[in-house]
Amino acid sequence: LGPKIVELDRQIRQSDPLLRSAAEIPEQLARTTGGTVLICRLHDDKVLCIQDSSGPHAPTTVSYARGKAMPLYRGATSKIILAHLPPKQVAELFDKDQAAIRAAGLADSLEALQTLLKQWRHAGSVTTEADIDPHTVGSAVALMHGKRVLGSLSVVLSTSAITPEKQARHLRELRSAARRIEARLASDHRKTPPPTQTSP
Repeated sequence: LGPKIVELDRQIRQSDPLLRSAAEIPEQLARTTGGTVLICRLHDDKVLCIQDSSGPHAPTTVSYARGKAMPLYRGATSKIILAHLPPKQVAELFDKDQAAIRAAGLADSLEALQTLLKQWRHAGSVTTEADIDPHTVGSAVALMHGKRVLGSLSVVLSTSAITPEKQARHLRELRSAARRIEARLASDHRKTPPPTQTSP
């Protein structure tokens, strides 16, 4: 099973449109911010890290790691994805996960949750401190394909390495990197020919 998993992992890296479009961007972002840069996707009701890149000042502990599923209601990386889910899906999540949503300190009602998510969408990013790992600050933006959220792009840094000026710069860099990835995705989508129709 081990060698087969390694082979499948390589195939996924080569064929995943999101990873192909990201290409060198996460590593560049890790170098400029100094932190750990993550690309994550929604997987069932959890968030799965599909790529991580560490910069020169990356925190020693970052729970998000390639292949590891993380909770949907904690951490900037996950929360920005939650913020862009369709309202019907959010309502279904609240209906079955009220205890977990309340335990994460998000909201006590669906209306309050929808209001919070709207604020995050309007802001265009989410930043949290020590929400997953102590002594870390995470900032994340959504990766969109049209109106559909594909995942998130985030950077995690030690709290000691963050100043308000650096935080503002990192958010600008995150948004710029996300738009570049989305533009590449859209370009690749336009270039992909539609499936051929076969006669019955």
